[in-house]
Amino acid sequence: RGGGRNDSGAGRDDGGLVVSAGSGNFRQPGRPRSDRIHEAILDATLELLRETGFSGLAIESVATRAGVGKATIYRRWTSKVPLVIEAMQRIPEIPTPDTGSIARDLTELLRSSIDVLRSTPLAHVLPSLVGERNRDPELSEALDGFVAERRRPLLRMLERAVERGELPAEADLELGVDLILGPFVVRLFFTAGPVEPDLVQPIVDAVIRGLGGLVEQKR
Repeated sequence: RGGGRNDSGAGRDDGGLVVSAGSGNFRQPGRPRSDRIHEAILDATLELLRETGFSGLAIESVATRAGVGKATIYRRWTSKVPLVIEAMQRIPEIPTPDTGSIARDLTELLRSSIDVLRSTPLAHVLPSLVGERNRDPELSEALDGFVAERRRPLLRMLERAVERGELPAEADLELGVDLILGPFVVRLFFTAGPVEPDLVQPIVDAVIRGLGGLVEQKR
């Protein structure tokens, strides 16, 4: 009984940097073990979020999927909310272009958005989180921070358009971000409609018109 309790049981990694074996200690090649464990936990969290949603996500299930003990997770995250938010951060941010034209910026942004929705769990995971926020104040607050962080580059893109004179100074840019994201949100959360590239040009035109800018006329 002299040693500390192994929280994870045989065959599971306790998150230490150094492995003890035989005649001495040695380090595994490549990334530090703690980094690999951290990433495995976040990957497992995203996988299970997609499979079960936030309400069905259990720390024990994440631990099993990642091959660690529950205490290993609780040493890093105090509850499943910060764990989920950090796992969401692994989904790539949508690049915000700066082409010198708001129409081209929006076009590239929306095309990239469709690529992210198709290639990551975001379209499956985000509706689950939003659906639970009213029942979980901790999740609601954390999700507000996550969304605000993802909105900020879009707001800056619109601010550049104002600086170039493409949008009027009095334009409501927060509303502009809502107009950019709105069609995707409606399809993801309410209609389950496809998010297709043919949405891009109508959204670009609607955003620019809605903010009082001039839509480029197609030749």
